[in-house]
Amino acid sequence: MSFTKFQRTVAQMPIGAMIGPKILCLPGGPGPTIREHGLAALRTCVRSSMSQLDRLLCMEAAWTVMKLEGAPVTADDGIPTFTEAQCAAFCKANNLTLIVRGRQLVDEGFLNYPKEALTIVSAVAYLDNFRNYAAAVTFQGLNASVVRYKMDEGEPKSLDIVKPGIGRNALAFPM
Repeated sequence: MSFTKFQRTVAQMPIGAMIGPKILCLPGGPGPTIREHGLAALRTCVRSSMSQLDRLLCMEAAWTVMKLEGAPVTADDGIPTFTEAQCAAFCKANNLTLIVRGRQLVDEGFLNYPKEALTIVSAVAYLDNFRNYAAAVTFQGLNASVVRYKMDEGEPKSLDIVKPGIGRNALAFPM
């Protein structure tokens, strides 16, 4: 598949999903534009039109990270953030119980903090550099069940199985 076809396919995918009327699934979380315009803006967002608002909504849905209120202030790197209080306020304003999200590494595979946010990590031993658990979640109504996975200590890492060649010309034929 060409890269252009791939881009067209991804452009047709929704930026988030609802599980019933109370659970919102996003890769990132409720960034400032999403908090300002609410769930209605996410529902009407059209990726193919990509108006200024739709671009902001898509970017925030994918890249927003949770910033814990008790954490020390770091330099503003331009990545949209939300706090525990902002998550709770967004859920209350939009009649949501929970936001299921990814986008942040969590050592235990999942984090249900604040109670309105469930962060799920699906990659075990992320990038071969971390010894984190992975997790999967299933829902029965509003009840969630989380299963955690951990890599066995003797299991080969992904880069042990397929090692990249040495240097940028590793595939060139010898002279």
